Amino acid sequence: MVYNGPSGGCRACRTRRVKCDQTKPTCNNCLRRKQPCPGYADVFDGAHRSQNSIVVRRVEKQKNAGNDGKGHAASRSSSPISEASTEIASSSTNTTLATSSRGPLQWIVYSAGVAPSTPASAEPSAVPSPTSSEEPDSEEAARRSEFPKDFDLLVTTVPGSVKTDPQMAAVGFFFRHYGGSMNEPETHCGFHSIWQPMYLESAVDMPLRTATAAVAVNVAMMWCFKGCDTRLPRSLFTKAIAATRRAMFNPAESTTDQLLLTILIFDLYDALVLHYTPGVPNYGKHKEGALALIKHRGAANHLTRRSRGLLEATRHSLLHYFLAERKTFPEELVDLFQQGPAATPVTSLDLISMQVTALQEKLFSLRREDPECMNEWERRSRYEEIIEQAIRVETLLVNWKFRTLTTLWKPYYVSRVSVSQSIASAGFYGPHCIIWQDLAYGDLWTSHASRCIYTLQIIRQALADEPSLLLEQKYQTLLTQTDLQMQEFADFICFSIPFHIGDTMVPTNPLHAESINFPYTIVRDDDTGKNKRIPNPLTNYQARTAASGGWIIYPQLVTLYRFAEPEDDAVPIVLRDGQLDWIKDQVKRLQKIFLFVDPPWFKRLAPPVLKSNA
Repeated sequence: MVYNGPSGGCRACRTRRVKCDQTKPTCNNCLRRKQPCPGYADVFDGAHRSQNSIVVRRVEKQKNAGNDGKGHAASRSSSPISEASTEIASSSTNTTLATSSRGPLQWIVYSAGVAPSTPASAEPSAVPSPTSSEEPDSEEAARRSEFPKDFDLLVTTVPGSVKTDPQMAAVGFFFRHYGGSMNEPETHCGFHSIWQPMYLESAVDMPLRTATAAVAVNVAMMWCFKGCDTRLPRSLFTKAIAATRRAMFNPAESTTDQLLLTILIFDLYDALVLHYTPGVPNYGKHKEGALALIKHRGAANHLTRRSRGLLEATRHSLLHYFLAERKTFPEELVDLFQQGPAATPVTSLDLISMQVTALQEKLFSLRREDPECMNEWERRSRYEEIIEQAIRVETLLVNWKFRTLTTLWKPYYVSRVSVSQSIASAGFYGPHCIIWQDLAYGDLWTSHASRCIYTLQIIRQALADEPSLLLEQKYQTLLTQTDLQMQEFADFICFSIPFHIGDTMVPTNPLHAESINFPYTIVRDDDTGKNKRIPNPLTNYQARTAASGGWIIYPQLVTLYRFAEPEDDAVPIVLRDGQLDWIKDQVKRLQKIFLFVDPPWFKRLAPPVLKSNA
């Protein structure tokens, strides 16, 4: 028999040990069993699988067998180099096994060299990059010297394997733990599900590849505790920007999907830096560039399914920024962003959220106007109009919630007594927590709660700015109902903390995600009649949550923090006693886990005015 590699079947068929027809997106076996197909193995799994201990044991077994055949005299004539190399391999194996699961990320770089040929004192040799053959030797050596020593830690100790470029390993790690899941297109407008295929389709010298490498290496440096925006990722970032500028002046490339995706990746890099560098004065410049490129592309934004997905991804990435900065989309681009059907729940939510940004900007523009420029009746009527529009938007958000409450999307409640004590001690608010089948669903539902809070706060702010409205009973009742609803949504966000970060209290890299306890529950599947675990373990939930769960929930907590203690004269929201202090503690906990700086929303500098001129 010939071994052709690991099975390419879906995870369900591999678990059942049956043949899979590998039909995409869902295999027929899963369809016949009326169960969701968990998808197929990630091509980057093998790049991050450590087999050091297996290889070392195999080499030692072969060596011991050879020594037994040669006899006692031959074994005593072993060279000092061989003994030193064996000692290195042995100590490396013991160190690997004894390393704490909560230590920094250990990048494993395999070497084709034979371990016994390298002295114990030798430094790890540079591994040539298969993707950078055009670089001079000096430039290649300088580039590799920027990587942490963790990347090359095992080069001299693991014999007989394939060489791997650390930069490509960083890219593989990034897509493995931060890339899209099987639920991504319906929950994130497909940004991550578009990114990886376009990366694989692009040429090696395209700016998309370099920009992706900049983000991936930056994330790798952060997990190795080498800091954010260090020299190597910054050099890749500036190299990608220079290539992008040249492409923008090329008519054949200026309207391509790859160029727009590259701009969005630049904005993601800026967002990473924003969380680790206090006071970034130019944050938002690549959002401005994305808007200008959207306008320049015009009808090309709707030519293909991928183009529409990138347009929706751009809109999705701008929403939180506009809400936090009390701005809205440029008027000349509103129709372009609103074209197309609301085919998925996240698309529908984003279209509603566009109305929230416009309404919030309208309210704060009214607050900035000179009161003497309008009479009392006109001022009152304008505030009443804003309140009526906010009520209509809130109705749309409520309807969205009931349309999305399906078996697959709905949240599940887990009581405090059902979770481990470590989760309850780390951060557990109220009598229960909320979990979902996948991290992507939790991201969408917490975003919905945040949008509802923004909408309700518009009503409260309008009533506070025009107190004469509260002389009427209907507005008094409206204010009471609004406060109650805001408390419910604030609780909802707090309830989701264990789902997003589990019981972790210290930096824990995704490769050691099994050391984190997360809440779960067992429910009966209505289709199969069997019990199933929520979250679904087949979605790689635990590793992806360890990587990005904190990044998802952190902005939502800071939004509550900001509303409760605004940095300007905005009216604060009312939370129950002790809840704000609990939120502050969780913000500090997330800062400790992910090494975030103080929330940048509290130090807002005057952002550049977003223009849409190409």
